[in-house]
Amino acid sequence: MAKKKEKVRTAIYIDKDILKRCDECLPLANVRSRNEFITEALRYYIGANFSQELENYTLQSVSQVIRSSISSMEDRIAKLDMIGAVAATQTVA
Repeated sequence: MAKKKEKVRTAIYIDKDILKRCDECLPLANVRSRNEFITEALRYYIGANFSQELENYTLQSVSQVIRSSISSMEDRIAKLDMIGAVAATQTVA
């Protein structure tokens, strides 16, 4: 059974036109209530603000993997070149 997240009741002040837009967007957002809509909107906003940090971290991680892969490939190519060079000298002799 999934554990329910603890929720807190709080009051906020919000412009009437923003609240009206929220209500209009409920069906589009596939939520059943203002609370769900505002929760999802806040999650999205927080994610968007921190996505740049995540993107930087992801790019660094991917960059490290690519560098490691290239280095490994360079080593393999150098070994194959050496094997080819040795084989070429043996066929000439």
